This record gives sequence, C-alpha cells and structure tokens, in this order.
Amino acid sequence: MLVSMRTDMTLAAQPKNSGIDLLELANHCDYNPEEFAPLFKAIREKIQKFDPENKFGEYLDGHLQRVRSEMESFMLHRGYGEQAARIIGDAYALHDLGKIAQDPIIWKLTVEKPERSDFANTERPKHTELGAQALGEIMKEIGFEATPKQEKFLVIARYLMLYHHERPDGTGPRGMGSDMVCPILNMAIAVDTKDGKEKAKKDLRQIINDLKVAPERYDAQTAAHYEDFLTQSGKLAPNPPQGLAFHKVS
Repeated sequence: MLVSMRTDMTLAAQPKNSGIDLLELANHCDYNPEEFAPLFKAIREKIQKFDPENKFGEYLDGHLQRVRSEMESFMLHRGYGEQAARIIGDAYALHDLGKIAQDPIIWKLTVEKPERSDFANTERPKHTELGAQALGEIMKEIGFEATPKQEKFLVIARYLMLYHHERPDGTGPRGMGSDMVCPILNMAIAVDTKDGKEKAKKDLRQIINDLKVAPERYDAQTAAHYEDFLTQSGKLAPNPPQGLAFHKVS
C-alpha cells in the first residue's frame, strides 16, 4: 500500500478539532517541485477534463491556479520565507480536488450563484473529505509512490483540502473552532473566499469589507492584513477617509 494511502486514513481519522501548525510543517518540508511535476500534470489534466459540457473543470483549474499564486504572494507580503510560501501555495493548488469526485450537477451553477437545492447544499461540503481519496487514486493511476520526504508536502496538501472551509464559530464541515485554526489556514480561507466571490462578479471592496465585519466566519485580523496586501499590490483601491465627501468637479 502506498505511504500516501496510510496517511489519508490517519488524517481523515483525526478528531474534528485538530489543529496543525502549517508553518511548522512547511519549514520542515524538503520540497522539490520537479519531483512532483508528473503528479501535478496528471492532476491538472484530470481537473481540466472534468464536466467538459459546462466547462466547470476549466473554471476550477483557473480558480486553483489563481489561489495558488495569491496565497504565495500574500505569505511573502506578510514576511514568510520564500520556501514556505512556495510550499503552501503549491499545496493549496490542490485544495478543491475533491470536487471532481462529485456529481458535477451540484457545481454547475457555481458562477451565477442562484438558489441551490438542498441536495447541493448538503453534498458540496463533502469535497473537503473527498480530496485525499482523489489524490490517492491519481497517484496510484500514474504510479507515483511518495517517499518519506515527499510525504510531508502531501500532508500539507491534504490538510488544506480538509480544513479550507472551517470557520471561527465552528460551523465549518469539520467543526474546527478559531482556537484550532493557525494563521496560515486563516489566510488560505480568506484567499479562497475572495477568489470565489470575485469570480461571481462581486465588488472586491465589498468582499473585503464583508470579511472584516463577519468575525464568526472570518478572522478579522487576517482580513485586515489581506486588505493591506491587496491595497499595496494595487489590486484594491484604498478606502476614502471617513467623513470626507468627494464631489465631481465640473
């Protein structure tokens, strides 16, 4: 049996409130992207071919690549090391892999965001648990057996798969409360949320403001740091000073 499959079982069997320090894992991960290139290639091909009729696979691949890049840049902005930022970013590019193990009908309307059925609302969160299974199947399909050194990266990837929809009030799929969510996971949650809402054509300023005023769903300090990152990178216009009115000059 692959080492990865044993780890899948161990990670899935963890109690709901299971906190892991992702920075600690990344700092002790001897990661070489070239060694993972065949696996990354197989994963992207599998994603891109998912639900071709509605092009959801193309949408999902775009989302994962944007989130990967922005997570790495956000970490660098916050002062994390280049190696840790690269590892977390690359691992985060796999976080929604479990969606390809589900009926595409529940994701068909992702962009428009209309009213969803009770079935879709029930099934969608399950992608967090299905990711590790999908990863193991792809590894087996291409004959990729992880060495102990490579396994550390896969532990990070599986962890992000499982917990990227957790919330401070414990209402996420696995019930992890704010006291168990490390700073990097809070950053990952913010980046994922922003990309999904922005792709649904919501205003970026409104998205960030929503993150800042919902402490039960998003870490407020992380939201403030994210606002600073987006502003400094030129993606978000600064908020005008409060109390000042701007009038059009004729």
